Amino acid sequence: MKTPRLATTLLCLLASSASAIPPQDAGTPTEASLLEEGRRAREDGDHARAAKVLGRCVSLNPKNADCTLALAAAYASLGSETNQEADSTKALELYQRFLKLAPPDDPRVPRVRALLLGADEDFPPPGAPNVVTSTTPLPIEERLGLVVGERRVVKVANLVRVAVRNDTIVDITATGGGVEIAAMKPGTTTVLFRTATGQFTSTITVAPKR
Repeated sequence: MKTPRLATTLLCLLASSASAIPPQDAGTPTEASLLEEGRRAREDGDHARAAKVLGRCVSLNPKNADCTLALAAAYASLGSETNQEADSTKALELYQRFLKLAPPDDPRVPRVRALLLGADEDFPPPGAPNVVTSTTPLPIEERLGLVVGERRVVKVANLVRVAVRNDTIVDITATGGGVEIAAMKPGTTTVLFRTATGQFTSTITVAPKR
């Protein structure tokens, strides 16, 4: 899944909550007014301005899930435009933060989680080359062994997207410059990494805790 599609999908999610914005005050900007201004900037294609405005919204209230998701979408769009690793990484971190802030019954949660974790369509068909285009050597082994409870941080340059086929076996969290892999329960699963230069997969096997 490419970043432009991610940003487009999130734009639909953001629009679904637009009607809940209360009337704006004419004086000092409020969270609601900054959120609306940021959305308008994104609709106009000015993603840099959107990120600046929505960043102010998050600064006013770091627990505002709507502003956090909107800011994530703005950074995703910036990352697509500029191909800058910092913007894509910031977007991933903000998506993760949104999932922590939003209530479990928020209708956007499952869709954002699915976008981050990936779906079957993200994975290449059986027998396809592991590396489409990428640098050599790979930043992570094609086969990785972990033990239940183990955590491992893997640096992946220019990371755009990470997807795991079975998120009950390993939990993947985006970090600055890579991902943290946490072994949850015994089993084997596949993780796909998309970077600015291509994609590759890694098979992760989790063994019981000794």
